[in-house]
Amino acid sequence: MQLKGTIRELFSIKVYRNNLIIMMICWSYASFAFFLVPLYIGEADLNLYLISICLAVAEIISSFICLFITHTRDNKKSLIFFCGLSCIGSLGALIFQSVYKSDN
Repeated sequence: MQLKGTIRELFSIKVYRNNLIIMMICWSYASFAFFLVPLYIGEADLNLYLISICLAVAEIISSFICLFITHTRDNKKSLIFFCGLSCIGSLGALIFQSVYKSDN
């Protein structure tokens, strides 16, 4: 079967459609972390430098964990695990902000 590279093929072939949905979910998480978190932290009454350092350290640690898990586990299970972990982390950040009172 010769593919033409049309939009219809993207949505009609099940593998392509599933991959597109997975890529959209990953892009949503990545764009949230890259664009919205710094904007939100700038508006919050928190120590911006401390939060930046904590996020950088967490990203380094998570990169090593991601490499370990993706090489030892199934990719589908790894994606589900990291999406769930991201959700838990986001809820933890919201709870932390509601409990933490800055001295500023």
